[in-house]
Amino acid sequence: MDLSQYAVQDMIPKTVSALDAGTPPDVAYADVYDFQVAGKWAFDGKLEDISGIIEPMKARLPRNTVETTFLYNDKPRRSYYAFPLKQQTMHIQYWATCCRMPATRTATSPRPGRNTGRSGATRRKVDLRKKTGKRGLRIGIAHGCRFLGPFYSFLTFMDAYNVKLVDDDGKLLVDDPKVSRG
Repeated sequence: MDLSQYAVQDMIPKTVSALDAGTPPDVAYADVYDFQVAGKWAFDGKLEDISGIIEPMKARLPRNTVETTFLYNDKPRRSYYAFPLKQQTMHIQYWATCCRMPATRTATSPRPGRNTGRSGATRRKVDLRKKTGKRGLRIGIAHGCRFLGPFYSFLTFMDAYNVKLVDDDGKLLVDDPKVSRG
């Protein structure tokens, strides 16, 4: 066996180089394959149809996991072109002090209107808290294109609101007003 291991950011370029050289790996794994290249490679005929492996065990695999490997080829027909190796969940963290905090301002809280470097939106939240006596919650979500977290967070929110961007037949649904509202 010839085993090669690469950093996550190198997996796709290394695999593309191997494909271009006509020496693709027999088996390859990277967390980024599933949403960045697997669909294209299946459609381009670069992946092997492994339906014969998946079908006998399909009933034992979680439906929402195995369906992510059921991809279109150029016919267009769907087959299994990847093995569902793992599943992940998204988590949120909250600080217990958030749930115990009184609705009033603490002595160390900046006063509204003072130059605290806070944005107008933050000042409006402080003013709203003063008027209503209710403490608003703040949510921090990482954004960016370098890591998988923001992408998976986006998918988690879509799933929470039952939003599908593509139907089971592969039709793009982004112009559907219901999808847009979701």
